[in-house]
Amino acid sequence: MERKLTAILSADVEGYSRLMGEDEEATVRTLNTYREAMRRQIEEHQGRVIDSPGDNLLAEFTSAVNAVRCAVVIQGELRARNASLPVDRRMNYRIGINLGDVIVDGDRIYGDGVNVAARVESLADGGGICVSSTVYDQIANKLSYTFNNLGEHTVKNITEPVRVYAVLWDVEKTAAGKDKSYKLGLWTVAVVLVLSALSVIVWRQVYEEPQTEIPSIAVLPFRDMSPEKDQEYFCEGMAEEILNALAQIEGLRVAARSSSFRFKGNVNIPIIGEQLNVTTVLEGSIRKAGNTIRITAQLNNVADGFHLWSKTYDRELKNIFAIQDEIAQAITQALQVEIMGEAGASLVKTYTDNIEAYDHYLIGRYHWNKRYGKEDLMTAMKHFKEAIVLDPNYALAYSGLADVYNFLPMKVPEIKYSDVKAQAEEAVTKALALDPNLAEAHASFGFYKHNFLKDYKGAEREYKRAIELNPKYVPAHHFYAMMLLRTGRLDEGLAERRRAYELEPFSHHYSGTLGRTLIDARQYNAAIILLQKALELDSYNAGAWYFLGVAYIFVNKFEDATHAWDRWAELAGENKEAMQHYVSLVEEHNRTGEPVSPSPELKIIYAKRGWTLYLYASLGQKEKTLETLEQAFEEGRHVGRLSIPLFDFLRTEPRFIALEQKRKQILGLEEE
Repeated sequence: MERKLTAILSADVEGYSRLMGEDEEATVRTLNTYREAMRRQIEEHQGRVIDSPGDNLLAEFTSAVNAVRCAVVIQGELRARNASLPVDRRMNYRIGINLGDVIVDGDRIYGDGVNVAARVESLADGGGICVSSTVYDQIANKLSYTFNNLGEHTVKNITEPVRVYAVLWDVEKTAAGKDKSYKLGLWTVAVVLVLSALSVIVWRQVYEEPQTEIPSIAVLPFRDMSPEKDQEYFCEGMAEEILNALAQIEGLRVAARSSSFRFKGNVNIPIIGEQLNVTTVLEGSIRKAGNTIRITAQLNNVADGFHLWSKTYDRELKNIFAIQDEIAQAITQALQVEIMGEAGASLVKTYTDNIEAYDHYLIGRYHWNKRYGKEDLMTAMKHFKEAIVLDPNYALAYSGLADVYNFLPMKVPEIKYSDVKAQAEEAVTKALALDPNLAEAHASFGFYKHNFLKDYKGAEREYKRAIELNPKYVPAHHFYAMMLLRTGRLDEGLAERRRAYELEPFSHHYSGTLGRTLIDARQYNAAIILLQKALELDSYNAGAWYFLGVAYIFVNKFEDATHAWDRWAELAGENKEAMQHYVSLVEEHNRTGEPVSPSPELKIIYAKRGWTLYLYASLGQKEKTLETLEQAFEEGRHVGRLSIPLFDFLRTEPRFIALEQKRKQILGLEEE
């Protein structure tokens, strides 16, 4: 029989029997989705799936390094997917990897090498990765992960004990894990540096004023402890209200929402603190039952993991705003942060006294924050409207409703701007009438003015007012950047994109949009880095895959572009072979400098998405590009996107120069 040495990955679901017992259909749907995601990653890391019975999955790799890298990517992707599920419905895989000799029988493999992988997997936690010593020896000095030696284990049907290592895949290896040949030299240098550092510390303590670090905090989503496990929206809303209150305090640095919420369900305080660069972390839990609520909150010190403050609140639901303020006040006292303004003033602004209206608003915002498509937007609309019925003076609910109307034509092709223009105007006007100092409403009004009315000067006033009222309100910067880019103000638009990204660095959306704008700014390598980060945060971000392909084209990395557009085609449901042909056409045009003609399949793909103009431009079709541009101007489209790199080959064309002048007239812009 044929034998070979191979890396074997074994995976199964923690608590699979419980999940099936509670809801078979939902479990099978999630299982199939997760298994397909794992299969894609295995193929991308040059592995192959051997078998996948029930909740198990067995795969092999020719490289132990690829196997571990693949496992890390899988666990990161599944963690992100689990974040959108109720805690009791999350599907956590355990992964074990072994490098061993196996018997080959057709497409199957057998032997102790496979058995050890399965036993190692059983020692992993849900969401965790364990490897055998044979794998560890191959990867320890090649990968930047930290490993925890779990010791030797006697496993079923295996004669010799197996040494197992847990891969702490979200912790970077420290300098102590580097090549041993450098240890003596590093030790000598380290001693000198430590002694120098100690002398500086002693000098400062004796001769200088003590240096104080700015307090910093991350607020995690509260855990849902309610009997029905249906309060995830409320738990997120509670944390967000407290986060927003703390963000207004001078002298306190607060991690952004998307940064903190990325760690939902993670209780490793030191890792959270290190990755978010904060000194404290607020976590807690919520249990709602009828009209009563129990909230447990605790403030943890990152350095030692000890609680700086903790408290449990048992109250009626109507006191929720008082609890939010009490928690925020307690944190400021624990961190010894001085609150500006009148002593005892509330930190949490109350926009409604109607708890039921507030509950609907939280559900609306929960779906608005997701806004993957029509379903999320329509659900958000429903709950914002319910909140308004219950409290007709609820300014935030009107602003949320305006946001939905603003985005519907962009997310739902069958809805036109004219279909929702009146509703958007009515909602945002009402919000501002109720609260003229509501940053969210001014940002919504700016979006309405630039998207519906093409009133760019009026929109800019609204955006600047929103940012003045709340400089940390990220959508205001993001919407403002959209308007600036549409009107050809690339440098200013890029600055606003950067500001949004700086405020929300763990948002796949803001890292992705900054990457797209860096392409416009001809900063292609920087764009690639940002788009890759967006995909690390959400590998299903189809737009990021597409623009990553664009960026690769500009730096002549055609193989990488093919890979990126393959993934885009899979996610967008497009013809993968047509996109591969597109790369070959672009490569031919770049090599020869001559225009090339697109295939009929490409024309269909790009026409369906309204991208025909960019197809012609990328293939050097000068006449077709100019004709399509002129037609677009006649129809009032594409009047603010002439600065992109794709049009650089037209800069000296008289017809293109005339279009640039026409753009300025249409937008009411001064001579640039």
